[in-house]
Parts: sequence; structure tokens; C-alpha cells
Amino acid sequence: MSSAATTPRHATRREAPHEQTVAAPGPAEDPGAVRIGLDPHDGRPVPALVEPAPAADLPEAARRLLAGYARFAGRASRREYWWAVLLLALLQLLPCAIVIVGVLRGAEGAPLVVLGTGVAVLLGLVFALPVLALNWRRFRDAGAPAPLALVLLLPGVGPLVAGAIALSPARAERAA
Repeated sequence: MSSAATTPRHATRREAPHEQTVAAPGPAEDPGAVRIGLDPHDGRPVPALVEPAPAADLPEAARRLLAGYARFAGRASRREYWWAVLLLALLQLLPCAIVIVGVLRGAEGAPLVVLGTGVAVLLGLVFALPVLALNWRRFRDAGAPAPLALVLLLPGVGPLVAGAIALSPARAERAA
């Protein structure tokens, strides 16, 4: 008999060395927070997407917005929310500028108006679900009923109500 036949199968199998390593929190980090690994750019622990990211910057908020494309579970911090809102507003500047140039050119600028409007509508459709999911998570973090995020679908008053709720502090901040 060969040694492979007598060795149990699990003894000869080699495990990959920590492919999905869970990083230990740093000294200033919450030891109870769930981490999904290390940021490849600066080596900082990356918070799990279900936890709010109170120290999120613009790139972090963009990554979380796109990674959580249709993720309604978890919470979103105020900072994460408003960075994502700023990013989406900046993305809409280009189609708005195209429309304005088209309007200023008069009749010969009509194709630019159509192009700018088309790009704006396309961006709106692409980001509709992520924005709804982001608001859902932000409402949950603020202590409001998450399904209230559907108020965004109401023209005019919906974004105002959503913005007011998104400005409120997290439940944990209010309790302290």
C-alpha cells in the first residue's frame, strides 16, 4: 500500500494561507466591529458593508455605494451618505453642462440638449437602485423606518423629506 492510501484525505490537503484574512482592529478602532480585510492602498482595516462607516471619505463612500448596489441590509453613516450624494451630484454636472451649452446655442444646440438629457436620464436609471438602498440604510441608521425611504419616489417633497431624515444623527449618537 502506498502512503497516500493510508493517509486520511484531509491530512494531505493544503489550505490556502488565509485568503480571506480578517484584520485585527487597530488601537483606535472598535474591537467589536466586523472587518472584511485590509484596504490594498493603505492597509487600513475595511469595515464590513453592513456597518456604518463614520470616517468614510469620498473614495470609500463611492466604493461602498457601488459594492452595496442593491444591499438594503445594514446601516449607512451620515458622512458616508453625504459623500455619496456629493459624488452623484458631481456625476450629474456633465450632462447638465451639456444641456446648458445646447440651450445657449439656440436651435443649433438641440442635439446637445437631447444628448445631455439622455445622459442625465441614463445616470438616473443606473443609480436609482443604489440611491434607494443607500437611503434605506441611512434611514435605518437614523432610527427612522427604513421603508420610509420609498418617500424618494414622491416628486418634489420626497427628496426634501429624505434629506431631512438623512441629516439626523445615528441612533447611537442620540442615545449618548
